[in-house]
Amino acid sequence: MKTSIEQCFRLQFSELYPYGMIAAENQEYLVDYKLLIFFASFCSEHPTCKQTGDILILIESIYKTQNIFVQNAIENEFLAVMVEKFGPTDLEKQLELIPSELKTVYTRIFFEIRKELQDA
Repeated sequence: MKTSIEQCFRLQFSELYPYGMIAAENQEYLVDYKLLIFFASFCSEHPTCKQTGDILILIESIYKTQNIFVQNAIENEFLAVMVEKFGPTDLEKQLELIPSELKTVYTRIFFEIRKELQDA
């Protein structure tokens, strides 16, 4: 069974979609998480790429229309991965990439991760 997250990424970003990685995944419930991590990594590594903006718009759309479990997955497997990959650089520059509806969530995650790193 294909999930809406999986279908959205496969249909809208077929040129980036990691077909081999997903085909090799034998635990279907992990597919969405792996895709969120994969696309977050892409966005972090290619912040000025047009596809990054399109991916972030898709993530915002999914986040706004799905239940709390999907929102939590996006926070933990997409936004948190972006924060970690960008590192402790200028938050303002990072927020320039993030769609308006996700800025508050991204900022919260940014400071949560920074606090965890300081406490460690």
